[in-house]
Amino acid sequence: MGVVLRKSFWIASDAKKRESSMKLNGWQRLWVLASVIYFCLVVIYTIFSIPNPENIAHEQRFYDQLSPEMRQRIGLIPSTEVIPSTKEPHSDNRIPLVRMGPPQSSKQQAAAMANDHTIYFNTILSDKEMDKIAKEYWRIIEKEAKKRRLYLISGALLFWVGPLIAVYLLGWSAHWVYKGFKNKVE
Repeated sequence: MGVVLRKSFWIASDAKKRESSMKLNGWQRLWVLASVIYFCLVVIYTIFSIPNPENIAHEQRFYDQLSPEMRQRIGLIPSTEVIPSTKEPHSDNRIPLVRMGPPQSSKQQAAAMANDHTIYFNTILSDKEMDKIAKEYWRIIEKEAKKRRLYLISGALLFWVGPLIAVYLLGWSAHWVYKGFKNKVE
């Protein structure tokens, strides 16, 4: 019988330890509730903001990522106009502006992409070759969309966690200061 009493005593003391270690005061419960509500808001915003390949506007760097043989078949009209580099606002680097022009002749072929961009080809190509170039271009667009999604999700996570930590630390600091004044009065 002594063994049974000891066992039940250990179980009771373990339950008390678990109860005391998992206790949250009212402010901490409020913080948890606010964290969950804020998380839901950030998730909703992120879901509605996730970039799709169809929403990514064309940029010259997408053509630069194509293989050289594919790039040669795309009809670019180089301009003599030069614009300053946007990467370094105070640099003297200047990059040539490359514009997409309309078809040079009625025989020039074009492929409309789902992101409202039209690829013009500078030579007559078979449908299979045009499809191959369009698929490679679209693969680059999908890769860019994936990169932007990852950036958005990691930013949303930081946007959620950062304020939560700041609010918790602010509350903990206020409690620490309050306890310091309370101990001096007594």
